[in-house]
Amino acid sequence: MPELDFLMLCDHVRAEGAIVHLVAAGIDRIYIEQLPGVVPIGIAARVSFADAVVPADGLPRTELDFQGPDDRTIVSFRGVSSVRDVGAETHPDLLRAILAANIVLPLQDFGRHRLRFLVGGVLLKTIPFVVVDQPPERT
Repeated sequence: MPELDFLMLCDHVRAEGAIVHLVAAGIDRIYIEQLPGVVPIGIAARVSFADAVVPADGLPRTELDFQGPDDRTIVSFRGVSSVRDVGAETHPDLLRAILAANIVLPLQDFGRHRLRFLVGGVLLKTIPFVVVDQPPERT
């Protein structure tokens, strides 16, 4: 079974080989003045595979599902092309895949949302986040 090393929502992400650069990582609240609307968001993940679970035909398909307050899917991404193996030359018994994607997320509702991250049909993690119409108060 694949193991999730990390999954983050951020403002922007960029991958260079095995290095992932994140800007404003750990988003759990999205501020938007007006709905419907769109917000740019980055998704960064690294998944490790033991040799025994890597299919001969390559890495399993990655799926990202953004869901709204009523568990309705807002947008889904399947077979994200930015997934690639890194580090296999130095550690052939451990394959790692990096996902780095910057998207524009369409939003219809305020309230609790979530990102579901699946690899090969297996749910590895769910990240909750809240969409609000007021910026956080600064103290």
